[in-house]
Amino acid sequence: MSRHRRNPLPGLRYRAATLWLLLAGASPAGADLALDPTAACRLLDDHGLRTRDGYRDVGQGVFRCASIGHRLPRASLAPDEAHYAATGDRGRARQLQLDLALHSRGDVRAVLDAFTILAETLTSRSLGQALSADARQAIALGLPGTWRVGSANLSLERIGGAVPALRFVIR
Repeated sequence: MSRHRRNPLPGLRYRAATLWLLLAGASPAGADLALDPTAACRLLDDHGLRTRDGYRDVGQGVFRCASIGHRLPRASLAPDEAHYAATGDRGRARQLQLDLALHSRGDVRAVLDAFTILAETLTSRSLGQALSADARQAIALGLPGTWRVGSANLSLERIGGAVPALRFVIR
């Protein structure tokens, strides 16, 4: 009777070896942003950019949470506003977006400084790494660019229109 029993170890060894090879082949360079949606939606709560209505389906399998506008700098009477959103699929937030609508005319250095602080905070809390000095300087000057932090791609885009805007994105 014992001759006909199958030894489960060869199958387990095969599965373990296959799993190990898959994990070893997955390099950090190939990884992308994948955050828990609840955590992603709360990254800037303490900076006044609390999201509302939760992480919900907005159609075609895309999920999103977004904040209402928040004046920059904080408690300012200027009409400049920041918005924050996290977007992804049901189980993971795969893109973080921080927008700045520049309604003010004239000197916007204080607004850009406050926006830079938000971008630094978002980067360090989502990626566990600091924003590079060149990225920080470009954001503070409102100069578009792209950077790499860890396995994520960061970009600052200038959006034209009736109200000029800046968009900082982590993917």
